[in-house]
Amino acid sequence: MIAALLFPLTLVAQGAPTHAVDTIPRRHAVHLTGHVLLNRGADSTPAAATRLILHGVTPTVQGPIDSLLTTADGAFDLHFTADTGVVYLLSARWAGIEYFALPLDTREGSPRLDANVVVADTSAAAPVALSARHLLVSAPAATGTRDVLDLAILTNAGPRTRVPTVAAPVTWRMLLPHAAINARVGDAEFATETMIIHGDTLALTAPIPPGQRSISVTYQLPPNISAITLTVAQPVPTVNLLMEEPGAHVTGGLVRADSQLVNNGRSYTRWSGAVVAGQGIVIRFPGSVALPPWVLPVLVGAFALGLVAVGALAFGPARTQSH
Repeated sequence: MIAALLFPLTLVAQGAPTHAVDTIPRRHAVHLTGHVLLNRGADSTPAAATRLILHGVTPTVQGPIDSLLTTADGAFDLHFTADTGVVYLLSARWAGIEYFALPLDTREGSPRLDANVVVADTSAAAPVALSARHLLVSAPAATGTRDVLDLAILTNAGPRTRVPTVAAPVTWRMLLPHAAINARVGDAEFATETMIIHGDTLALTAPIPPGQRSISVTYQLPPNISAITLTVAQPVPTVNLLMEEPGAHVTGGLVRADSQLVNNGRSYTRWSGAVVAGQGIVIRFPGSVALPPWVLPVLVGAFALGLVAVGALAFGPARTQSH
């Protein structure tokens, strides 16, 4: 999801919401137990003699606090003093990649905790699918440009992490409209430096672990444009396109929904459907209309979750594509 918890110290982020942090820190003893498990698809096996690291993260400081090796059955047993002003994370390195578990709930009253860290073997050929794509296209601003929020959901359904190689440094890529300008990577569950926009292509160079990850991109469509084509290089079972302009028309596998979505007093018509590989989604715009330039600032934050919520009505857990 877009509202994922991202930490700069992660090589492979596994986003998750955190618990609320007290404004006045309090300290208490915590006994932490658990296992490091190697993903084997339907089952998992212990990751013996694997280095487990406990990290502490605050708004200003982050880094390792303690570490140990797991036992032959992948178990660990750790005692530490928790501070309610710190978010604690567990990680384990496997095959050169750091895997993070969900943040620990160390609020006072939880002196004993249990947590697992799941790691995975790697493959340069592990398939990554584009399971959903959600786009929100605003009405034109006073300058004539239209703002777009483009959210992709990637899914690695296998047991191995997709990794880059020297010969194939890109683990996944997505095409943007040819006409897109001012494209920028938004919220994502990967380090910013691993997401590169070159021309009309967004390329990811980070490892992609098993499970779901999300990437969002914001860009603009130039003034006086009559139509755009969004080419989908891989099949996408769920595409949701929200259009603010009621006169816009969409073709290419999407059908218009019966209802409109309204948020912050703004209405959006939803077009949705499944798209096959190589298919082009064509958006034809009505005549240019000058509107106030207060379009995207509210949308990127408020609509990010709204887009995901709309997608959740049409699909369950899902994820995206690669080469």
